[in-house]
Amino acid sequence: MAGYILPPMNGAPLTSWIGQLKSLPLPWAVMAVCTMAQFSCGLILQSASFAGPYIAQEWAVDDTMMGIVFSSVLAGLMAGYILLAPKADRIGHRRMIAWSLSAASLATLAASLMPDALSFTLLRFLSGLALGACIPSTIALAAQRSGADIRGYVVLAIYCGFSLGFAAVGFAAGGLVEEQGWRFLLQCAGLCALLTVLLVTLVRPDQRHAFSSAHHPVHIGSRVAALLQPGISNGTLLLWTAFTLNLALFYGLQSWMPTVLLDKGWTIEVIAQAAGLFALGTTLAALVAGVAMAWFGRFRGLAILCSGAVLPVAAIGMIAPRENLLLYIASVVAGIGVGGGQKGMTAAAATFYGHTNRASGLGWAMGVGRIGAIAGPLLIGVLHENGSSPSLIFVALALLLPLTAVTMLSLSHQFGDHSGSVDKPLPEKIRDVTGR
Repeated sequence: MAGYILPPMNGAPLTSWIGQLKSLPLPWAVMAVCTMAQFSCGLILQSASFAGPYIAQEWAVDDTMMGIVFSSVLAGLMAGYILLAPKADRIGHRRMIAWSLSAASLATLAASLMPDALSFTLLRFLSGLALGACIPSTIALAAQRSGADIRGYVVLAIYCGFSLGFAAVGFAAGGLVEEQGWRFLLQCAGLCALLTVLLVTLVRPDQRHAFSSAHHPVHIGSRVAALLQPGISNGTLLLWTAFTLNLALFYGLQSWMPTVLLDKGWTIEVIAQAAGLFALGTTLAALVAGVAMAWFGRFRGLAILCSGAVLPVAAIGMIAPRENLLLYIASVVAGIGVGGGQKGMTAAAATFYGHTNRASGLGWAMGVGRIGAIAGPLLIGVLHENGSSPSLIFVALALLLPLTAVTMLSLSHQFGDHSGSVDKPLPEKIRDVTGR
């Protein structure tokens, strides 16, 4: 089983494969806490989205300012991924999760008390900054506490917590906001995160995997140099490219799918159901991605998954109104392909980098990928403003999938599909400075 990101099936029945997973050692408590932390991050990130219409009405905020409000947390995420997440290699992942999730919780609770949009936007940026520090450490902590044979499966499983946090806000938002107001929704998200922090503090530090450089701090430039040194630089750049393409597609769909389908003549009720099925598909994607990566290897499996989503994504813009069933099928399959790529890339990155570079590698990949999260909706907005048809818009989004597949195949060709990491020590000139 050492040759794959997950235990290979090799034609064995699925029940036999599941039995292999159950027999492997895994600290379930750590996995549960990391999943709960991801769930809390999803709650905090999504809570303001559903509160948006009420915020705009209460403070008389125009569309331009609301765009800034929504973008502030994404900008904070990108900064947190790049600037703060790598510091977990020095202070430890457990501490990083506890501290950053506490900060995100307090910023969210404070945002619920703000009297104007400017202060609210600043606190949303700070929430995103803290979440950007937290999310990579939840993945890295679970990865380092699990065996190499099932590390990718563990990452896929805990990353579902993030999607479930998104879904939980969607299911609860309607009733909570109508009865208690939008501020109560943010307060619930913040309090849930604080409770999760208490659980995180119960996780014992594992000295076998401790990575402390308190006496020899490593600066951000050193970390980037470690990721771009010969031997892993191509892999790092390809992962950054893949994350950017995937997030451009994901946030392009999330942002513009309702508007574009309304223009095509679909009713808001059908669009809401299709969007819900897309979200369901992104949650189910972890299982599908796990099976694909087990059968074909970590990078080839993702290439196949991305290729299989091209037609469903393009079809969303081509299906005629009143063909509800076809739209629902296309939406859920598109969600599986897009969400599976997102979760699978995170799992692949967690196994690509070794322990010394894992938090930095994940943080930078997710941070650089946020460029796509910002650029994707903007580019689709330009197409929409210029009168492009729904079919053309969704075809443009679908074209990002084969580009992502090519990136995955390049990684497979250069580094193979086995689960071994390509860990490198810090470059010699950096060791001279840091003493490591």
